[in-house]
Amino acid sequence: MSAAHSVPAVQVTEVSRAYVDAVDRRIDQVVREFPEATFAEIVPRVRGAFPSIVYARLLGRTNVRSAERRQSTASVGRKHYDPELHPIDFEWYFSQRGIDSILAALPQNISRMLCIGAPTVAAALSQSRQTVLLDANPLVKERFRNVTGLDITTSNISAWTAPDTFPAVFFDAPWYEQAAMYWFWRAWRAAEPKGIVLFSLFPRLTRPGANDERDRILAFAGEAGVTSVRESCIEYETPLFEARALAEAGVPDPGPWRRGDLVAVRITRSAPMLPPMEPEAEVSWETFVVGAQVIKLREATSGPPGEVLAPLDECPRFVLPSVSSREPLRSRIDFWTSRNRVAQVGQRAAVTAVLSILQQGGSIDDGVKEASPSAGERSTLMRRFRAVLDMSTHAF
Repeated sequence: MSAAHSVPAVQVTEVSRAYVDAVDRRIDQVVREFPEATFAEIVPRVRGAFPSIVYARLLGRTNVRSAERRQSTASVGRKHYDPELHPIDFEWYFSQRGIDSILAALPQNISRMLCIGAPTVAAALSQSRQTVLLDANPLVKERFRNVTGLDITTSNISAWTAPDTFPAVFFDAPWYEQAAMYWFWRAWRAAEPKGIVLFSLFPRLTRPGANDERDRILAFAGEAGVTSVRESCIEYETPLFEARALAEAGVPDPGPWRRGDLVAVRITRSAPMLPPMEPEAEVSWETFVVGAQVIKLREATSGPPGEVLAPLDECPRFVLPSVSSREPLRSRIDFWTSRNRVAQVGQRAAVTAVLSILQQGGSIDDGVKEASPSAGERSTLMRRFRAVLDMSTHAF
């Protein structure tokens, strides 16, 4: 096994044995049904298991060799957004195929629609229906600036008050139980009596315990009305940050591998006044946009005080080989880009000064000089900024 295709053992050993056994059983089933399938064709059928786990379980099988022949073409056609998508904002956008599946599930007589955290669906709907988009990220207005007829409200969902009720609501919550429960409750309250709520639900093998989480989410949705589920019908694009994480982990490019289940609930009962559970408190980050890149700087950094900007020991090349909220390194990351490059920050004011200059169109050299470290530190700091910002030796 070459270094280019090694998979960190931590990706498998930290998950429960029962979960790994379930993934193995599903892989065996897929391989029996599709004996000539490549890696890019197997991963979408393994019900949400992350590609690095699937790849690790496939090592030694013939399918991996055919997968490696396909990896250079799997991502052809990936859509690029400006500004780029960021993992901290849970920005996995649907592919055109996924959007089409959602639109096909809507009743034809729906003329007005609310979309929560689903800007690509809202953009498509706005061409034929009155559509309101609620999204927490102000950058969606820049990404979809050329879409006419779309009413965009930027607000955290917990701070938002619905101005009206809607005959149909679609939402795409972060793939965690607390978020899904809370978002469904908000969508339920925003839906008209006898309206419909649709949402994307994570598959059964997304992580250990996902099946139990799904059961609780679907039970709560069932309290609202008549519920139906279509499995694996909503396809997502693989965002740049996830593609970079997989490449760093030595995993062949699986292309648009992620699939959600489409849940539809025809509302027959009124929503309770209180939610079943509140979403977890979010860590505060400051956002900078440098070219197309989005950089998040933690409001309360905790890096070594003697270092302005430094790599984590586990990420010497600044690239994080994971996008999971359960990643143990997340608590030590102070600086995170939309290309999944991360660093620790020991002197926040200096890093803020550099990013502010870059955001205004200046160069890294200008930014480092403004931050004013000692002359001996400038060369090291310039190299680190160029590395973490994926800028090579070129000034921006």
